Amino acid sequence: IVREEDGLAMSSRNKYLSPENRQKALSISQSLIQAKESIFAGNKDSQNISSQIRTAISESDGNVDYDEVRNSETLAANETLSGEILIAVAAKFGETRLLDNILVQIPE
Repeated sequence: IVREEDGLAMSSRNKYLSPENRQKALSISQSLIQAKESIFAGNKDSQNISSQIRTAISESDGNVDYDEVRNSETLAANETLSGEILIAVAAKFGETRLLDNILVQIPE
């Protein structure tokens, strides 16, 4: 993912965001960073991570289409996280649907 200076994932769709929704859309990348920090702090519960992401985006008036916490190699869903995982999010702000993701290596 290539990011703009403010952290928003670069996308041709960003031009459709109002200034207010662009600011709110930053909650996507911020929620991914918070999820990574939560994992590094010892949280290995995929449902809890998913809930944290949904809450952060919803609190910024975003509508989450999906958030997935998966093994990065097999894309399998596991309740307890291990290895390298992919966290992917799609959310709408206004009429604009944005996508973002992050890879996280789970500490042993």
